[in-house]
Amino acid sequence: MGRKIRGKKHRGVKDPFEQQARRDASLLKKMNGAPAHPEEQEMPASVHRIIKLKQMTKEKLKKRKTNKLQVFERAKPIMYGMTRPEKPAPVFTQFPGESERSFLWRVDHTCKEVIAEAKFEKKFGVDVKRDIYTGDVIGVTKKPKDELSKMMMEGNIGKKKRELKPKNILSQVNKHERSKLKQSKKNNVEEDRFSSYQDEVKFGEVVHGPPDLTAPRKANKETNSSRPGKKALLLKSLLKPNEDTISGKRKNHETDIERSILESRRMSVVDAYRQMKAQIHQQ
Repeated sequence: MGRKIRGKKHRGVKDPFEQQARRDASLLKKMNGAPAHPEEQEMPASVHRIIKLKQMTKEKLKKRKTNKLQVFERAKPIMYGMTRPEKPAPVFTQFPGESERSFLWRVDHTCKEVIAEAKFEKKFGVDVKRDIYTGDVIGVTKKPKDELSKMMMEGNIGKKKRELKPKNILSQVNKHERSKLKQSKKNNVEEDRFSSYQDEVKFGEVVHGPPDLTAPRKANKETNSSRPGKKALLLKSLLKPNEDTISGKRKNHETDIERSILESRRMSVVDAYRQMKAQIHQQ
């Protein structure tokens, strides 16, 4: 079972007439009762709301009309030294019924055209004339020279023009021709280097062989050279100076006696080498 919820205790005045009067006073403006004064009836709240909405819509329409018809005028700058008259600035007026987006796009497009026209005038030194009312191009005239440019021209009349130095030929030719010139110079240098080694053969001179090249007297002779057959080996001290040595390939037609002699000599050399190594280790 759930818990018992107690009711609200009635504390205060228990007069039923007073309670009814308090209840009627709280519900006076909430209930749809009969009018208190039938001869002087007030306007309902719904009618008040309708009138207020109508006034708000009228005010909004007025504000929109004033905001839509925008007019942009460029301020006239006053700058020191500006003698040439400025071009008339374009006046942008929003047409009736033109949306704000299309009006801003038209303003942006016209500004870009004015910037491009100014660049064109500066590049070619001309003035583009347009009709004030239609904006169409009437004609193009050459700009008059400024006072500063006139003074510069008058100051340069008496001066002599600087003589330009002739440019190097290598800077005018292309890369391929430059490499050809470089190679030809290199070949000429090599030819001049070997021109002193040429022999002049006279008429009727006979040569039976190539010339013999002899070293000069003061040239250093290589005594301790590492060429084959010139090394000072240990075995050379053991061999007899007048002993014939057999070198070259052994042919197949050698006799058995010659082979035995060679083998005995080889063994004697090996034994001598071993004895020498043993003496070195003993010391």
